[in-house]
Amino acid sequence: MIFSVVEGHAVGDGETASLTLRCEGRYGSEEKTLLLFSEDAAPYLFSPGLMIEPEQAVALLAAERRCAAVRAALRLLSYGDNSSAALCRKLRQKGVSREDAEYACAQMREKGYIDDRALLSDEIRADACEKLWGRRRIEASLLSKGYDRAAVRETLSLLEEELPFAENRKKLLLRKFGKTKPQSAEESQKMRAFLYRYGY
Repeated sequence: MIFSVVEGHAVGDGETASLTLRCEGRYGSEEKTLLLFSEDAAPYLFSPGLMIEPEQAVALLAAERRCAAVRAALRLLSYGDNSSAALCRKLRQKGVSREDAEYACAQMREKGYIDDRALLSDEIRADACEKLWGRRRIEASLLSKGYDRAAVRETLSLLEEELPFAENRKKLLLRKFGKTKPQSAEESQKMRAFLYRYGY
């Protein structure tokens, strides 16, 4: 197969570029237009007719997939904050390869569009202060969302003093039992089981 450049030009804000290639083979020719990051397209933009080696064409197709993954990540983030793990999972669900999804998430972190530590702190505060969850349930919930175990434990430790776990236990008991102290062994067991479900 023979690959050559048909045309290329910058798109929108200049971060991306459109590059049209012609592929000629035994059974005819066809054209394909790629949307790439400008740095990937730059060597080919002003070179109509330039012949491209098959390996270069494969590299350009891979660059197109990376660019598409980053654009998909930006669209997803436009709907709301996501952790790296959540964003990667959503990209995978849209058919993006693991490698390209991880690349896109790394780009989002690098550009400051994702701050996993800040999101983690916000989620921990919301779980503790709004849902009245204890440390165990918060940790389990965050791990199920794909947060790193070490980061979850470290952030929980850093926030430990500001999280109202003792007050939450009292609120939960008052809400459920109308009191905070058990009157019997049976009631004590029920209170412990109830608090356990909330992560205490």
